[in-house]
Amino acid sequence: CYATALGLLFGAIFVRYNSIIPSILCHIFFNLTSFFITEVPEFSILYLYIISIAVIILFSYRIFVRYPVFYDIFYDFDSVIPPFNDREKQIVARIREMQKTGDADPEELLNLNEDWEENRRKTKK
Repeated sequence: CYATALGLLFGAIFVRYNSIIPSILCHIFFNLTSFFITEVPEFSILYLYIISIAVIILFSYRIFVRYPVFYDIFYDFDSVIPPFNDREKQIVARIREMQKTGDADPEELLNLNEDWEENRRKTKK
């Protein structure tokens, strides 16, 4: 049962972020947790699995909400990811405007993507 649940969770993470890397990282964490199971009493194994799954969900949420890439913002229809600074607020506002009107110009999207990446590089320094 847990393998099915983890498979669905890792699949959802892949679909959401369009990358297998987050699922790989979460799977590594889960395997490390399984490795340490031999050191705990038998009755606490279920608790260890529950804690492990909770940490995986929290870990993936913190990484991809805190450090989103441009297309995470583009597909964030519920505005879960907050803009980091004023330039990101402007980019997000323009994306939302394009989504409302339905006239997404591919060249403008590429320019917004470049602006987003440039802004991220500047803020990381």
